[in-house]
Amino acid sequence: MRQTIARILFPLLVLATAAGCTSYSSYRRGEVAAQLGNWDEAVLHYMEALEQDPGNIGYRASLMRAKIRASQEHFKKAQEYRQAEVLERALVELQQAVQLDTTNQYAAAELDNVRQAIAAQRRDPATLQELKEKSRGARPQPPVLNPRSKEPISLNFPEAVSLFEIYQALGKAFGINILFDPNLKDQEIAIDLVDVDAQSALETLMRASNHFYKVLDEHTIIIAADTPQNRRTYEDLVIQTFFLSNSEVKDMMTILRSLVDSRKIAVNEQLNAIILRDTADKVKVAEKIIESNDKSKAEVVIDIELLQINTSKLRDLGVSLSNYRVTQSLDLGGADVPLRFSDLEFLDQSNWVLAIPNFIYSFIKQNGDAQLLARPQLRITDGEKANLTIGDKVPIPLTTFNTSNTVGGNIVPITSFQYQDVGIRIDIEPRVHHNREVTLKLKIEVSNLGEFIEGSGGQRQPIIGTRAIDSVIRL
Repeated sequence: MRQTIARILFPLLVLATAAGCTSYSSYRRGEVAAQLGNWDEAVLHYMEALEQDPGNIGYRASLMRAKIRASQEHFKKAQEYRQAEVLERALVELQQAVQLDTTNQYAAAELDNVRQAIAAQRRDPATLQELKEKSRGARPQPPVLNPRSKEPISLNFPEAVSLFEIYQALGKAFGINILFDPNLKDQEIAIDLVDVDAQSALETLMRASNHFYKVLDEHTIIIAADTPQNRRTYEDLVIQTFFLSNSEVKDMMTILRSLVDSRKIAVNEQLNAIILRDTADKVKVAEKIIESNDKSKAEVVIDIELLQINTSKLRDLGVSLSNYRVTQSLDLGGADVPLRFSDLEFLDQSNWVLAIPNFIYSFIKQNGDAQLLARPQLRITDGEKANLTIGDKVPIPLTTFNTSNTVGGNIVPITSFQYQDVGIRIDIEPRVHHNREVTLKLKIEVSNLGEFIEGSGGQRQPIIGTRAIDSVIRL
């Protein structure tokens, strides 16, 4: 019976040992691939190791981390293909990125955009009605001045002359029709300009006389005094709606009001949109500002590993010796061979034996006294705060005395409980810089429950030991 059981158990033991060795071998190949940056290969090896040892937490965490890094690499390649307008290859890379990391919202959104772009390329040419709708929705542009003559001229008026005459001379030289506002008053001015074009000459005269001009068509302008009333009268106003994808409308409103100096701004918080009514130039400036600031926020992924190690085994960390002494003895050919005085003259170095201790390298993480409690992964948006708490909520009794609450002339204490987190608390706030560096505002607090002391009212109050670090690091 014993021989039969041994014959049954021995193959099972051999199979279990072989499976453990195979899973560890796959895990090691995955680690090598991860160190070389071959994240797709690392994912395959980690999956093999996890299939052979499904209960290994370390294998599962390594597989998750490798999937996220592989997803990021495919997303980066997809962006390069899309910039090169190779949409089919970008589609394949984005599909792999989403399949590896289903929580990658940016990759999922970019995948939808690429699919729509490919569908638009394969779609039939737009009909005439679609082209009309597209042109109807385009923002109107004011006419641009186009002088008939492009040759530079010189204006030489050393003595003060009528400003209207200078305008008329400038109009004849460049082939521009010049009109004047009925309320504009003539004045005398002296000016000397050499080799100037129409645009530069007009701008110089406008600044010198505090005038402005409005382009009526390519060859006609009207000149008026530069006052707020005339600006509102002559300048064309357009309405444009800007839909924000990432920024908040309140923050963008503050920027536009301080830089564009436009008061006719409305917001639609439900659509996260801004409606601006102003001149075409200001609307164009506002569009550039919104495009520059409405950017997607970066994300930071932080791996945290919490280990519990038996404090009595901390001395096993590092290098130790099998024996802390060196011994010397004589080898006479046997254990019970006596040493005679006549043998002393025949002793040499070959008869002496030195016993030197061996070196022992201890790795505590592989020791049975180490336990992996948690290995969470924090995914934080740039500028936002994240906190992780691992521990217990300990009730702390609070006793108060109220003179109005008495029984038989004795004050009755009122006891309430306040719950306090005891364990590990981590607060992180990342900031991603444009040079791909990351600043972390980090606060770590480790607290444990100690002894109890007698408090007021006979309540036992716990002593909570705390160790904390508050720092800012740049990686």
